[in-house]
Amino acid sequence: MIVWCLATLPDNVTLVSGESNGNISIWNSETCDIQRILKGHTRGVLSLKVLKNGTLASGSYDNKIKIWNPQNGQLLKTLEGHKDCVKSLKEMNNDQHGLLLSASKDKTVKMWNLESGD
Repeated sequence: MIVWCLATLPDNVTLVSGESNGNISIWNSETCDIQRILKGHTRGVLSLKVLKNGTLASGSYDNKIKIWNPQNGQLLKTLEGHKDCVKSLKEMNNDQHGLLLSASKDKTVKMWNLESGD
């Protein structure tokens, strides 16, 4: 297993790693213990973004974006539409709803409404 990306949760103690086997590990950075493993991607996880609402977005070689509750490991939604791997994620906010931008190896950038998934 190779770690391809890292993020930290707002507590600055919890570390999140995206891995080549498609898993996402949630770590306690002080004890180096794995608290939970999120399974749902079928290929390696290339990008992670902790969103302002506390959820976690992950982008993968499986061309999908998944939104997770990192506290309990629940998969909240899957966003599909890219034709190649999702390499980068960026959250943007406006007055009405959160927006997630994703950049893919398919040479597109997509904008997703985090509430509706569209």
